[in-house]
Amino acid sequence: MDLNNVINAYKVILSKAFATSNGDKRRNSVDKIIALFIKNPETKSEGLNFLESLDTESFYNLLSAWDIGRSVLTAPDCLNDDIRINGGKTNLMKENVKTLKNNLPIQYEAAIYFKDKDCIFVKQCLIAFQKDFI
Repeated sequence: MDLNNVINAYKVILSKAFATSNGDKRRNSVDKIIALFIKNPETKSEGLNFLESLDTESFYNLLSAWDIGRSVLTAPDCLNDDIRINGGKTNLMKENVKTLKNNLPIQYEAAIYFKDKDCIFVKQCLIAFQKDFI
């Protein structure tokens, strides 16, 4: 599957997760605390199902896109050094995918790790990656 399409599909799921978590402003404090710990199980299942449905290459490319997008937002100078050291953006992406596969070899566990990240920030990272790399 094309990385840009995977990113766009996951951003839609993240938007739904954010809308669901902020949907009812009238909840009492106990409900809000429970929601923080449970993190919307219905949406979480949808997100995990999507991540699990991806083939290995697409999944790790998405994870790498988030990781590189995070660097675009938080450490652009370091990212520019990494791009230079790796010989370009394409080589950086390939090396980052290899590193992520090595550090998070079990895709299901990597999916849980990724899904537990803040959905707003993940979406911002993916958008930043799309702007700079696609």
